[in-house]
Amino acid sequence: MEREGVVRDLMVEHNGQTYKAVFFVERGEIHIKTGHRLYRIPKADLPSEEAVRNLLIGLATDMERKRGQVAYWSERLPDRNPDEAD
Repeated sequence: MEREGVVRDLMVEHNGQTYKAVFFVERGEIHIKTGHRLYRIPKADLPSEEAVRNLLIGLATDMERKRGQVAYWSERLPDRNPDEAD
């Protein structure tokens, strides 16, 4: 059984990048701080460390997907001056 209120650090390596989080469990929820964002997820049957690891990998994968979309569309869309009116 995990003790509530104990603050723990976690680092995850994913595709050559390191992602860090600080978390603790309280009243059936896992409170997670990563970068400048805070997350609160329900404590399930999964160990909290594994749940935080899954969250970090999911966030990293989503960030990679978004970067890929920006690169894809920036190559295909014509250059526009942001000051131009439509």
